[in-house]
Amino acid sequence: MVEPPRQLRVGVSLTNPEFLLLWLWVEYYLNRNIGFWLPDRLKLFARSEKLEKMIATQSFGLLISAVAIAGFGILSQQPLVTAGGAGVAGGIGSANLVRSRRKDDERANLEHITTLQAEKLQTLERTVATLIDRSTIVENLADTITDTQASVRQLERTSKVHTTQLNLQVKGIQKLQQVNYRCLSTIADRDKEISDKEREVSWFKNEIDELANLVNDRRQAVSNPIPPREPITHLLIDGNAMRFIEKEIGNIDYRALRQALTQGTKNVKCKFYLAETGKATQQQFITKLKQIGFEVFLFPIVNLVGGKQQTKGDDVQIAIDAVSALPGDRVILCGGGDSDFFPVVNRLKDMGIDFTIVAHETTLGSRLKKAAGNNLIYLSQIQGIKLS
Repeated sequence: MVEPPRQLRVGVSLTNPEFLLLWLWVEYYLNRNIGFWLPDRLKLFARSEKLEKMIATQSFGLLISAVAIAGFGILSQQPLVTAGGAGVAGGIGSANLVRSRRKDDERANLEHITTLQAEKLQTLERTVATLIDRSTIVENLADTITDTQASVRQLERTSKVHTTQLNLQVKGIQKLQQVNYRCLSTIADRDKEISDKEREVSWFKNEIDELANLVNDRRQAVSNPIPPREPITHLLIDGNAMRFIEKEIGNIDYRALRQALTQGTKNVKCKFYLAETGKATQQQFITKLKQIGFEVFLFPIVNLVGGKQQTKGDDVQIAIDAVSALPGDRVILCGGGDSDFFPVVNRLKDMGIDFTIVAHETTLGSRLKKAAGNNLIYLSQIQGIKLS
């Protein structure tokens, strides 16, 4: 039997699906690797993803089929079949090797990407940790700034309190300085007044000494005996002092006062010493005094430092009239009890003249009280001298 032509057998073989698939793989492999010619439609099919997927999923079966075809071609002595099967087997092996290399490359790329991502993740973690540390530092700085601001506000409040205290202390010092200045001014005024009083007392003492000498001279000049003289009671009232006393105890009945102090005596001289004001009420008062037997002496008012006023010359005149008394006379000094009169009392003692001091308790000076001793009567002890 004559064998059919090899091409015919090949063609018949290619009508088998397995041989067609094998042939397409060979063409796919050859066209992929060495650019072997196939029709355009087969080239498109060979390059398609569908064929690659089919080869990838059925590579083992195709490899077995290709080996079987190659064996069949050897047994049937068909070189073309043998070559085709061997080519398909080699293509499949090459494809598996390429796919294995591609998977290794992909795995390596994936591992490299994973490593890079891990490094990035570590870098990100370090960055996050750094940011957390920086956030903690910022929070600590914010707390420190808050504490510092609170301390500054506390210092500001403390500074305001200290400033207020210092201002109050300064104001207190200024007030003390003002008080000290006023005290110094008052002390200076008092010193001046004391100096004036001392000069007045000195002059007063000199006047008393001169009057005493005059009295002694008169006594020595009288050589011829003279008839005895009736003793005189000298009632000397410091009107200025009595007007101040009346403001405290009420108006005084000077007629009753005169009678109470001079009762039992016949020869009486009553003198009233008063500051001249020029008022109509004073003129009426002077008229009443004269009507009850008083001789009134008026003295001018002078202005002192600090706006004060003082009667000038009344104390001196009272002292002169007191030491002008002769032995046997009686002198009654009635007034506020100014200590300026204690030299007069001492002089009356030296002259042996009987005297009585009539004064108010609250205005009596200590030195005059001591000099008067038992010859002292308080106005409160005299009955019936207050006007109702």
